[in-house]
Amino acid sequence: MKRREIVLGISLACIFIVAIVVQVTFGGGGVDLSIQPSRPNVDVGSTCTYNITLFTFERNWFKITILPDTCDPSWFEWRDSEQIELKDGETKQISLNVTPSKTGEYNFRVRASTWVYGETSSEIGARIRATGLTCIGLQPNLPSPQKNLCGQRAIIWTAYAYDPDAGEIEYRFKLNGPRTDYSTETVKGWSRSNEWVWIADTRDVGNSMIHVEVRTRHHDYTDTCEYVDYEISLMQLPCCTCLMPDKSEPQVGGTTITWTACAGYPDQEQLSYRFWVDDSGREIGRDWARSNSWTWTPSNTGDYDVKVEVRDVRDSKETIGNATYGEYSIISTKASGFLC
Repeated sequence: MKRREIVLGISLACIFIVAIVVQVTFGGGGVDLSIQPSRPNVDVGSTCTYNITLFTFERNWFKITILPDTCDPSWFEWRDSEQIELKDGETKQISLNVTPSKTGEYNFRVRASTWVYGETSSEIGARIRATGLTCIGLQPNLPSPQKNLCGQRAIIWTAYAYDPDAGEIEYRFKLNGPRTDYSTETVKGWSRSNEWVWIADTRDVGNSMIHVEVRTRHHDYTDTCEYVDYEISLMQLPCCTCLMPDKSEPQVGGTTITWTACAGYPDQEQLSYRFWVDDSGREIGRDWARSNSWTWTPSNTGDYDVKVEVRDVRDSKETIGNATYGEYSIISTKASGFLC
């Protein structure tokens, strides 16, 4: 049986590294593969040119195939045809460009195929390591979901990036959501500030995606982070339909009066109430509590304004409704007898 030998080599231009030779046997024929260098380091976005060398003792056609493995297939570009014909004892080279678009260490394989009593092929693995600017994360100062009270809410987005060369990092923010009709639009152009303040309002009700792109100043390569499904929902304002006492006025000082507030709201169990009394000066009758009723026993005569405020306990900074009962009259016992 005839012996067929193929030597396949990959070498990075201008770098000399001793070839690693691996002997593999297919059927009755021997195939020799070599690759150099084994782990080249390149900058992200830079092109690394490999020269693939093929040798055989006998004339034949050979097809060279790249198996991307952990690489993106779009990183590879043939500078020459990936199919070549070799004459007896001839050596040829074809060139392959590899341009990694993100940082990390990646594997790919090179396969040489021919037809000898059926298809015969051999392959060897290679690695490429890309270093450069990396977007680490994107975070808001307020968690999702956020409820909007028919007004505006400021949400601060902060991006984090790392550049091993300590360059000047620039940031660009983009939004995709209800406000942009679910198309991606730039909301803050390139700048050295890693923050964007999103003034969310009713146009943003729904889920949005926030993107940030980072780059080193005066360089084209960018890396990207994104935050998916940040939700803005519309909080329904409760309507305080009533604030009523259990006793009609006027009442004599020292009488116990129970005030009851009513609020229309989908989540009644989430409401909290605070009662105020205003005569010559405003003061809290009862601080925030879940109960919508309050017992008041006034001792001084006068006309009082009684007010209730309502809020959702899940958003304790916002008052979402109120009602006032004006000039509730408290009289003395003597005045009460005179009226009778």
